[in-house]
Amino acid sequence: MSEEQKLLKRPPLPNGVIPDIIIGHGVVTGPAMQSLKEDFFPDGKTVLFIHTSPGEIDWHKPEKAVLSIAAKAEQKDNLQRDLAINSDIVAAVGPHLVFEVQSLLSGSGKHPEIFTFYPGLSKELDEITYDFTNLTPEALIIGRIEDFALKGVDIAVGAMHRVYKRWDIRVNGYDIKPKLTIRGSAVGSDVELTRKLKEIESSNLRIQPKNYSSDIEVINEDIKRAAVVLMPSRAEGFGLIALETLSNGRPILISDASGFAMVLKKIAPNEASEWIIPANIDKLDEWADRVYNILKDRPLAAKKVKSIAEAYAANYSWRNSVLELLNKVNDGELKSQAKDNGVTRDEVDKNPEYVEYGVFRHSENQYEINVAKSDFFSYRLAKAFPGTRGMVWFTDPKVIIIRLKILLRLPLSFSIFPGHDPDMGGISTPIWWFRGGASMPIKKFKILSDTKCLIDWEEFEVDKLMVYRSNVSYRDFIYLKVKPEPSVLYGDEAAEMIKQRLSERTYINEEYAVYKDKIITREEYDDGATIIDGIPSNFEEQPELRIRFLTAYNLIICAQSSVYNSTEADILLGDILDKLLIEDNEKNMPTYIENLELLNRNRRNNGEYKTFE
Repeated sequence: MSEEQKLLKRPPLPNGVIPDIIIGHGVVTGPAMQSLKEDFFPDGKTVLFIHTSPGEIDWHKPEKAVLSIAAKAEQKDNLQRDLAINSDIVAAVGPHLVFEVQSLLSGSGKHPEIFTFYPGLSKELDEITYDFTNLTPEALIIGRIEDFALKGVDIAVGAMHRVYKRWDIRVNGYDIKPKLTIRGSAVGSDVELTRKLKEIESSNLRIQPKNYSSDIEVINEDIKRAAVVLMPSRAEGFGLIALETLSNGRPILISDASGFAMVLKKIAPNEASEWIIPANIDKLDEWADRVYNILKDRPLAAKKVKSIAEAYAANYSWRNSVLELLNKVNDGELKSQAKDNGVTRDEVDKNPEYVEYGVFRHSENQYEINVAKSDFFSYRLAKAFPGTRGMVWFTDPKVIIIRLKILLRLPLSFSIFPGHDPDMGGISTPIWWFRGGASMPIKKFKILSDTKCLIDWEEFEVDKLMVYRSNVSYRDFIYLKVKPEPSVLYGDEAAEMIKQRLSERTYINEEYAVYKDKIITREEYDDGATIIDGIPSNFEEQPELRIRFLTAYNLIICAQSSVYNSTEADILLGDILDKLLIEDNEKNMPTYIENLELLNRNRRNNGEYKTFE
């Protein structure tokens, strides 16, 4: 019995176990997925993963006749289309394949739900080492070399010949020549591969072919030995090797024909062009220049690789992609397994309800966060201000209130978080506001009017907002400026009081409280009593404390673990915010941001985040 036939048999599951989900992978195991549903598990939901676009890649694969290429590509495309049409969900790996699937299905009458699945890094950020300074100047290309043109082997070899010819770099004082390792040759194909390689270009470049391997440990060892990895594919649905390379702290140059290139342009628009090159044979000099520059200044390359890895991890992870997919499978309600049958709290908490990226709800409305605070803030920022990159201003208060509502929606406090025992109490609050040396966590948000909101107990009559989205999550922030409001305590005396106090500080506020629609002073709030109908009365319910700004005021909102939570940032931010208030010179904001980008990530309470970020 062939392997394909074995897949069509009912799997040997324990008695009573019926799968809820049946997964297939493209045209390889997709047919078996459909057969298992039709023959054995009719109530199971099918999820078809799409890793490649056959019609796109088969044109670059070796065939004896052009007609056979066309026929083979069309046959696979038709099979993949039929499988997708009959699946409950199609999970395409990365945005490029989403577009390919949408195009493939455009002529059909039935359209399954298409989900963009983003793979994650294979290591946590604090596990990645970015030091490759002392390695041999070795470049690596990985892939089935029988797909010579598809994988761009000719581009990699031609570029490395050029690097070799111009080589004038010494490694630790020694003249060590560059080399190219090719992992992916078929067993017994060495003679044919050598012939092809010699036809490309001639030099003394050392080329070391290695047999193809799907063993991830072997691949990771190859990557760790390399100083740069090349992925010059002429067509690549996504490019998982790019993520493995980042996970091992190594630089990778990728072709513009890969799905990963699309993702890179999205998460790091200012840096993407350094790593993406057209997959054309006439661009060999450009490929060679990029390789040469990486090998020449490896410490700089390491910093840039670290930045890209952090940007990717801030947006995507295996865990969250899987949970979001499961949420789709369950029609938007990824519920815990608790039923009305006496399930204990411990059992419920083994299957918490998915809420959003990195957030889960346990029993008794306890919330868990399992991603870095800066990543959580960056995710919320993307949802509130989609499509923004760099510095973007908003001047319509009504629009700003709507955006803030999305950013600061509940939950904002978490009792379960990495490195913390929930039984010990305490909460994690990812989003804070900062102004000079003052800072507080944001725990609640309330809309008071179309143009006014309450953040914790501070009233903000919104004036304008600037969102800054950097290429790394821990540098993202919001600048918020609010308008002055009339005093509720000082009446006609407010103007003179404000004038006197402004000689000492840049803004003025007043504290008061609201008790049963009655304005009371902060002193009454502290004393727990007020005068009602001429009689001192204790509070029957807790008054709502308020802080109102009688002059213009500004602050920033960001992650607690951001770069702005430091003594150095306190001084710099305090000065910037004061200048923005006093001089009203927002035209200088780009310069201010350049200075803020120079801040080092030396956070307060650094130990708190060691297991978290």
